[in-house]
Amino acid sequence: MVSAPKILINRSELPKNKVDILAAIGVNHQPKTKERKPRKKNSASWYEMLEMLKEYHRIHGDFIVPKKYPINQALSSWLYYQKTLKRTDKLEDEKIKAFEEIGFEFPKPLENQKSWDERFEELLAYKDKHGNCQVPVRFKENQQLATWVRTQRRYYKEETITEDKKSKLENIGFIWRVNN
Repeated sequence: MVSAPKILINRSELPKNKVDILAAIGVNHQPKTKERKPRKKNSASWYEMLEMLKEYHRIHGDFIVPKKYPINQALSSWLYYQKTLKRTDKLEDEKIKAFEEIGFEFPKPLENQKSWDERFEELLAYKDKHGNCQVPVRFKENQQLATWVRTQRRYYKEETITEDKKSKLENIGFIWRVNN
């Protein structure tokens, strides 16, 4: 027996009689939809997870939660995600302070990775030299700065940049949308 190919067809594009014919021969005519999984009722809030991290520290004497921590995989995943947010400058200052208050230290950037403030200082130097903040995409003198500027614009577009960083950039004349 030959199975019918799986073809997705938007129901609104075809007359009903044709949709019925396709359904009769086994063609899926339902459009795919991306559904967001509902939050689990037992999933913990951010501060509950921080409390779990404090408890881990009390028991183990460190904050080195194994990536595959069998006792509490959610804690491991949450902490990994917090580190990612911090590394990409998306973790809120209030939450960074909460981590500092319990003695947690985020991993230091690699030697060739600079902090947001260091890149901001480079942007200020660029502005002093060139009179604007429009770092070319292919800026040979400092390609990392060009990438950082592009990343800030992406965060702005995605609405994930913090208000503090947005304000700092706007105060020096940073333009969010540029014509390439």
